[in-house]
Amino acid sequence: MHRKGYDSALRSPLRRTLLGFGAAAAAKLLLPGTTETTQADVPMNGPGMVYFPVTGHHVAGDFLEFWRENGGTEGAGYPVSEEIRDGERARQYFERGVIEYAPTKGLTFGRLGAEAVAGRRESAFRPRTREEYGSDQPGRRFFAESGHGIAGAFAKYWGENSGLARFGYPLSEPLPEPVGEGKAMLPVQYFERGRMELWGDRVRVANLGRDLAVTKRLGAEPVAMSRSAVEYSANIWPKWIDVNLKTQNLVAYEGNVVVQSFQVTTGKPGYETPPGSYRIFTKLRSDRMRGPDYDLPNVPWAMYFLGGGWAIHGAPWRSVYGPGTEREGSHGCVNSPMVGVDKLYQWAPLGTTVNIHS
Repeated sequence: MHRKGYDSALRSPLRRTLLGFGAAAAAKLLLPGTTETTQADVPMNGPGMVYFPVTGHHVAGDFLEFWRENGGTEGAGYPVSEEIRDGERARQYFERGVIEYAPTKGLTFGRLGAEAVAGRRESAFRPRTREEYGSDQPGRRFFAESGHGIAGAFAKYWGENSGLARFGYPLSEPLPEPVGEGKAMLPVQYFERGRMELWGDRVRVANLGRDLAVTKRLGAEPVAMSRSAVEYSANIWPKWIDVNLKTQNLVAYEGNVVVQSFQVTTGKPGYETPPGSYRIFTKLRSDRMRGPDYDLPNVPWAMYFLGGGWAIHGAPWRSVYGPGTEREGSHGCVNSPMVGVDKLYQWAPLGTTVNIHS
């Protein structure tokens, strides 16, 4: 399936864009051995269908993109069913969630927790009133929308992990339930989109999607790998870096999913950072950079992408980045904030593509 219209609250803060390389950059002079960057030169999306041998299921198209943009294996987990279609609607179950498509909403995380607790009448599921629950306090909050509250470790985890957008409202108070293969009795709490479990002092999100897919016979049995699919591994989506000279912004991608973004300062007039498509060929945690009118020892996190000294690197001497800063910019390098470039250095291997354009 290939559909658009995602729930913006559940997407990466920086929405994916197809970058407009082209006419403006084509007028620029290229250095020997470089290539002009155009939109056609950036086919970095990765596979359109992926097969997961660990569960024996596929994820494809916009379901795959939505899954990746919302944490992938660390978020919803591995797929435990194929895409289930019902007219114009569709859903797919994952270990810890269900992704749904509806024409009016696009792709969202479905109400997996609500599906799991439908019909339960125990005391923990009875909605409370504000008077019964009491006043909110630090680490304790009541939701009139569902008649339940959160507190303690569950409230902390909910707040630190996208809260309402990821889990929805609480549908129960904490209650003991048998959990895991050993059926240990642990505190759990149900939310619209999942269940949290408290293992000692650590909160985990339950494999509720897997359990439902099995008990409701929703196609959890493994299937053979499609000839159109690529087998899953962590490196099947190419890593690449986009530097926009006009907006003075750097974006790091895996395929077409944003993993990092920050403002930068590029070359000043007379020392403009050259547009083109390059690859990182040398990485140095610290390097001495010298030129006719500068000598900078211990420049951190240097990633050289063009012979002659052009690099992405940290610039601890700068405090402001972004549009306009290039007027008093670098000698051609991509100056980057210390908070950001350190992670970029660890993330980008040698050979990572660097696309620079206006």
